Amino acid sequence: MLKKCEGEKDMANEQNFGDAISRLIMKFKRVSFFEMLITNKGVVALLFGLLMVYISYGYVAENLLRRTQKIQKELKELRAESITRASNLMYISKQSEVFRLVNEHNLGLYEAVEPPFKIIVEE
Repeated sequence: MLKKCEGEKDMANEQNFGDAISRLIMKFKRVSFFEMLITNKGVVALLFGLLMVYISYGYVAENLLRRTQKIQKELKELRAESITRASNLMYISKQSEVFRLVNEHNLGLYEAVEPPFKIIVEE
């Protein structure tokens, strides 16, 4: 019994692989593209479905990004408005500004001159 050396085995494998490739190419040459689509319609349907899912997720991501940017812009505007209103409230709640507004509207209120005192109720 003769043993093949490693180099001969590799050459035989390469030759078998080359023959397999050439047979596959010949098979593709004999079969038209449309016949391949018809015979492999399950794979084609799967690839088409995956393509549709990929495209739809692209649209969903784009819409989500657009909505996020819109909400961030709105949040920025609301934050600025909140700061402005807080500043105005702080200004008009100062004692001198309250006094001026009361006098301006003739409400008949006056500033207390004596400090408040504690009321004690005995039981």
